[in-house]
Amino acid sequence: MSDEEQRFGLDIPAHAQRRGRGLIAGAMENPPPKLMADHLELYDDDGASLDGKALMEQMLAEMQQMATPLNAKPTATSLGADFAIELAEDVLDQASADDFQPDSVGLKAILLAYIYGKLTMPRRHEHRELIKHAIADIRRQVGPSSVEAERERGRQWMRDRASEIWEQDHARELLIGEVAAKVQRLVNEEARERESMRDESVRKWPKSLEKIRKAIRPVAPDYATRPGRPSRK
Repeated sequence: MSDEEQRFGLDIPAHAQRRGRGLIAGAMENPPPKLMADHLELYDDDGASLDGKALMEQMLAEMQQMATPLNAKPTATSLGADFAIELAEDVLDQASADDFQPDSVGLKAILLAYIYGKLTMPRRHEHRELIKHAIADIRRQVGPSSVEAERERGRQWMRDRASEIWEQDHARELLIGEVAAKVQRLVNEEARERESMRDESVRKWPKSLEKIRKAIRPVAPDYATRPGRPSRK
């Protein structure tokens, strides 16, 4: 799976923009459950550590987005989310205010479990099987996708990747052609990953450098498209 779909670091800033990473995002009015939860925000806007109750409520809100939908066939992920929701609700019902204080054993246990979870990953073949079945479930719900709809999803994926690259361009020197080349490499990597999981949707995406350049132009900063600017060596 590509790196934007799976980030295991803990230092995701609270102000960072959260982007949906659905495998077939926008293809239905009611999107499928999330495959992975967002990172916990361990601090509030003032930089103070959150207590255990706030962390549990964050977990619960995330897991509710991953739970098995009503009258839907459960997946490995949604079943795990269903069980975790029960545990979280029990903890919130049974714990006292003291159990969630900064020095409490309860808060330390929550943080330990969270950090341990970040240090472990499913085995690669297990993860691929999970994603493969999730893709199949989604496709059964939404039906066949038109070629143009899939191409537009591809163009949006490219714009998202290009935006991320320019956000890291603190020197403000990457031209649109350079970013298009970087995105093209990411597209090729994404295609290999998806095809290994029997998802051939990327085959419908634009692949040429010129088409990628055209797709990302709407998100290019002014300095990247300024006429007459020499290429960066």
